[in-house]
Amino acid sequence: MSHVRDHVAAAIAGDALPEDAALVRFLRERLARHKQPRRIATVSALPRTPSDKLDRTACAALPTRPLRE
Repeated sequence: MSHVRDHVAAAIAGDALPEDAALVRFLRERLARHKQPRRIATVSALPRTPSDKLDRTACAALPTRPLRE
């Protein structure tokens, strides 16, 4: 039997993105440890639905990478 571990992932959008170490420090100051993302997706803009709401399905499908300290 295999076990899949869930993890928190985050998406960050923008042109001038912070370095991983700065982002990790920022998140540690504000979030409980179990809510801190382990993976991150960096995009120029978050995906939207035709009604301009956040497209959660598309966000979940974004390619992520490990968030490094």
